[in-house]
Amino acid sequence: MREGLAAAFALNWWELLIIIAVLAPIILVLLWYSLRRDREREDRQDSEAQQRYQELVAKHHLTPADEGVVDRLSAYLNDPTRKYLLLQNQRMYHQAAALALDAGSIPDDDVSALRFKLGFVVPPQGVRPYSTTQIPEGAGVLVLMDIRPPENATVLAPEPTDFRLQLEDRAIRYSTGSEITVVYQNPSGIFRFTSDVTGHDETNLRIRHSEKLDQIQRRNHYRRSLPLPVYVKAAYREERPTQSRLVEIGGDGASLMNPSQRFHQGDDIELTFHPSSDSTLHLVANVLRTSQGNTVLHVKFGRIKETTRDQVYNLLFADTRKKQGEQADR
Repeated sequence: MREGLAAAFALNWWELLIIIAVLAPIILVLLWYSLRRDREREDRQDSEAQQRYQELVAKHHLTPADEGVVDRLSAYLNDPTRKYLLLQNQRMYHQAAALALDAGSIPDDDVSALRFKLGFVVPPQGVRPYSTTQIPEGAGVLVLMDIRPPENATVLAPEPTDFRLQLEDRAIRYSTGSEITVVYQNPSGIFRFTSDVTGHDETNLRIRHSEKLDQIQRRNHYRRSLPLPVYVKAAYREERPTQSRLVEIGGDGASLMNPSQRFHQGDDIELTFHPSSDSTLHLVANVLRTSQGNTVLHVKFGRIKETTRDQVYNLLFADTRKKQGEQADR
């Protein structure tokens, strides 16, 4: 009986080998067909990607130098053959550019110039600006250099190679090659970048584009001259406020004319002014010192909400936009 079972098993092994021999070619053919189909699909996708890339190159009038920049950026994609995505997806462009800039494999100038050509000059909704090319024409900014007080300026129409500003003060000059810092605000925050002056004329300044815009923390407070009417009275007292005039204002304090030379160092005062036509600010401040024969008060604001501080910051930047609009209407 055992011998019969052994013979049955031996027969089954032979049958299995026969089945394998019959099925193996079929399996190999199916595997070859699957691999060939996958390869054809990849070739088709590569061809479509290359065709799409060429269409975008023609659409944006990219030069061989521009394509060289794209090739360098594509090294930071998961799939470099899909480099056409850099030419149509702003977020992907920024991500690759950030990696390339951090690695030092590409200069800011090249990234900014290509960003400009691709039309990536408006950041995605709700996202901070990536580059100076994304600071809009007409925006108000502050220009800082060394120990000089901030100077107001307005952003002019952008160019591929330069960030351009119209200075408010015609008397100030910045020499070519000097390093300056520019501060800009939009609804997503306050940003700062440092770059080199590439040229200037009487009132217009050209600055090298920058791809590094640092967001400023609220504890960094900038000031600027702003002759705005303000009403002043002693804090915590029921009395009629006296009209005065701001000299300058910032996120942490202000300077203003001392009405009738009434107030002195150490006094707490309340300031009331209108940063816009539909809002009024009441701020308590302490007089840190006086100057010019007690005619000017230098005050520091007490504890205020960040939303209130934002309203003060809006004054620093919005006033320039208003002046620019008035000039355009003339």
